[in-house]
Amino acid sequence: MILQQLADAIEKGDKQRAIKSMRDLEADIHPEDILKSLTEGIRKLGEKFENHEVFLTDLVLAAQAAYGVAEVLEPHLDKERMKARALGTMVIGTVEGDVHSVGKDLVAMVFRASGFNVIDLGTDVPAKKFATAAKECGAKIVGASALLSTTMLGLSKIPRALEQEGIRETVRVIFGGAPVTERFTKEAGGDLYAEDPFRAVKIVKKAIGCV
Repeated sequence: MILQQLADAIEKGDKQRAIKSMRDLEADIHPEDILKSLTEGIRKLGEKFENHEVFLTDLVLAAQAAYGVAEVLEPHLDKERMKARALGTMVIGTVEGDVHSVGKDLVAMVFRASGFNVIDLGTDVPAKKFATAAKECGAKIVGASALLSTTMLGLSKIPRALEQEGIRETVRVIFGGAPVTERFTKEAGGDLYAEDPFRAVKIVKKAIGCV
């Protein structure tokens, strides 16, 4: 019952109720079960978003609620075990020159909830840093976003940086952000494009054979 309440609170973006539900859980409930509830809440919200039943503000509230629960849950997670069971590792960040983070944060949160190990590099990330991080952690996916038409041009540097590190053939590159399109993604040397976090998960899973 409490696990369902947690999922409902995440779906509705009710951070305080989500954290209360988290704290009300009995000690013998495994953290992975709690993560499943987070995933369920995000999944339901994703379906509503795709059906145009909720808005970006609802996604932001859900992200804040999920992060609140994650902060409480983090000390109890067996991180190495979770990493070993992850669908794959993703390096994500906002492109150099761009300090916007909301969209990137939502994508990172949804990928984590979907079973990926996510390395978040933050904002204003140089192309070389994407490539170095991907090589160091053996990432299968590099995700980069841009909110401005002036900064999205820097996305094209990322595939080239991956080539310089010798890992371009083993990494799928996905781009997103308000001014980014599928056509631009291809022209910039990217592999995948998605309009929102939930489509991004589906596209990436298909691309790496997890469906």
